[in-house]
Amino acid sequence: MSSEGMKKILAPQPDLTLKACAHLGNKTDGYWECYARHMALPNEHFCCTAKMAPLTDPMGVVSPRLSVRGVSGLRVVDASVMPEVVSTNPMATVYVIAEKASDIIKQDWSLENTKIASK
Repeated sequence: MSSEGMKKILAPQPDLTLKACAHLGNKTDGYWECYARHMALPNEHFCCTAKMAPLTDPMGVVSPRLSVRGVSGLRVVDASVMPEVVSTNPMATVYVIAEKASDIIKQDWSLENTKIASK
């Protein structure tokens, strides 16, 4: 930020002072460790923590019908069932998972041809 090129475009240097870490000195290793511990928060799309996989996959948590293995009456219907991170915003994929889940639930409860299923 203090290079000649940045000075020419008048780019301001950001203030990275964090009061919680100020006691460790200015720009010391201890300060930056404290800064990272306070400021390093996940801000992306959470996914892939309850992998949907066939029963033969020991790392799978959720069946292809979105039921949690070994737990009766529980389904997971969100981005956590995706086995891998997608390279784009996962919202459309989550919509597809939710739509598929609604079809599966209607099938399991024999609701495909009822009025409630068509609303």
